[in-house]
Amino acid sequence: MLPWEPSLARMGLKRYCACAALVALTGSAALFGLAAFLNHLCHFTAPFHGPEGRPGAGTVFGAILFAPVVETALLIGLLKLLVRCGLSETAAVTVSAIIWGLLHGTQHPLRFFGTVWSFAVFGYGYFSWHRRQPRRGFAAASVPHALLNTAVTVAMFIDEYSG
Repeated sequence: MLPWEPSLARMGLKRYCACAALVALTGSAALFGLAAFLNHLCHFTAPFHGPEGRPGAGTVFGAILFAPVVETALLIGLLKLLVRCGLSETAAVTVSAIIWGLLHGTQHPLRFFGTVWSFAVFGYGYFSWHRRQPRRGFAAASVPHALLNTAVTVAMFIDEYSG
């Protein structure tokens, strides 16, 4: 059991998902912002300008519905595999978050930093809630992911269509 699990149980799943999304968003934004700032100073890689093309219905479907469900299913499979290979839950979440960061970093190296943090939050959420009920574990990882992606998608639309 993780040290904060008793607090989560008292919080309730809906409130947890909202709080986890906020923790994932703020932590990811802080890490990404720090990495982008250091990149601006040291020129490690090209600046990040976001995805190419105009956001539309495909962006909404892909980012808010498809990615959280599919990536959560893959995340859970990876976490279970890592634990079966002998890693603790904490180590499994860490390794998994790094793998997800590397995968997202293939789109742009700076994406690694925000992704690592958010997938750590999703992984811990899964383990913490899965013990109570497996579906809750899936929801505790996928709902904050969808909420995080909603915030990012809204920002993309504002940036693109605000003139």
